[in-house]
Amino acid sequence: MKILILNDDFPPFAYGGAGVIACRLAREYQRQGHEVFVVAATQRKDRTGRREVGGISVAFLFSFYPERFRAYFSLYNPLIVPQMSRLLRETAPDVVHAHNIHAHLSYHSLKIAHNRGIPVVLTAHDVMSFAYNKLHHFIDPADLSIGERFDYRVSEWFLLKENRFRYFPLRNLIIRHYLKNNVCRIVSVSNALRDALQANGITNVETIHNGIDLDEMKVDDLAVKQFCEKYGLAGKKVVFFGGRLSYLKGAEQLLDAMKLVIDRVPEAVLLIAGAGEQYRQNLEQGETTKKIANHVVSTKWLDGHELKSAYAISSVVVVPSICFDSFPTAILEAMAAGKPVVATCFGGSRELVVEGETGFIVNPFNSSSMADRIAFLLNDDAVRQTMGETACRRVKESFSIINCAQRYLQLMEGVRCFH
Repeated sequence: MKILILNDDFPPFAYGGAGVIACRLAREYQRQGHEVFVVAATQRKDRTGRREVGGISVAFLFSFYPERFRAYFSLYNPLIVPQMSRLLRETAPDVVHAHNIHAHLSYHSLKIAHNRGIPVVLTAHDVMSFAYNKLHHFIDPADLSIGERFDYRVSEWFLLKENRFRYFPLRNLIIRHYLKNNVCRIVSVSNALRDALQANGITNVETIHNGIDLDEMKVDDLAVKQFCEKYGLAGKKVVFFGGRLSYLKGAEQLLDAMKLVIDRVPEAVLLIAGAGEQYRQNLEQGETTKKIANHVVSTKWLDGHELKSAYAISSVVVVPSICFDSFPTAILEAMAAGKPVVATCFGGSRELVVEGETGFIVNPFNSSSMADRIAFLLNDDAVRQTMGETACRRVKESFSIINCAQRYLQLMEGVRCFH
């Protein structure tokens, strides 16, 4: 089968989880004997064109526009559409597997494929098909409980209030039209996201959880040692927080929790790594960070051996998002690396983390509770070791990239383009 994968970004220029997952699937499809071609976007002209990425042929198409026009360009990007038409004609795939296309490749790419008689499978990784950014309207910061059910419906008033001049009242209606008329199957990466999609009018969604290869997280001892020396982490109990940094990722709540953790575990260090330079600077200059400055190590975006080393030297990985987090890639990576995770209750984290067995689910606004869980893991080596081993085993049994890819391949082999 000839598979064309679409995603707005792709390694080595990907910073989002969707690009990483698309790459993992592309490699696995190819390993299982299928022909794979990828189309991604880039905002730099010097990166355009075709290149080989880990043995996969990738076409990077140029797209750059003011972000305030994203509601419109996400539907139809005039910079991309002619190039997409040509590539679909040249590659003639048997099926298109689209991932995140809501920034640059645009939903119109789905229509181009459909009009050529190519069946389309779309994987939703986030809430952008009905929201403009992160979803948080359903969360009450004053409620410190761990909720079981949430109302994910997004009102037009909320969208207008949050996005103002970026708001386009027909956007969601047009997206639903594209999906209904051009997509054969819609897949969600978590049951929580499936529920959110359905609450906002995107129906007939099935769940296929993302996967990972355990070998992907292996790193040699020398690389780990060099990483420790570089950042002064030798002999420390490291709490790792990484990803695309922003307020909604919960860094400030984690810093509040770390103040309490350090009182109980003086050798604890918070390792912050991720993209988002401006937000990182704001964090470093904040009063909370200054109070525990000797216990905070901040790096830029990590990848390759450095990212693997960060997981390897970590005692605990924390994912404290204060917004809907569909199915955090950081949790998959941490568990594959054999680390317990303290994760947010908002989104799909609890579909990965088994409470008390592979980590803990917390309400990140409850800094005291989050600190209790982190300190407990840091202070009990035996429990931490057992949880990490259980986490690794859970990933191997339930979230392997092989099983993930096989489910997609079974789905794609059964789809037919409708008219």
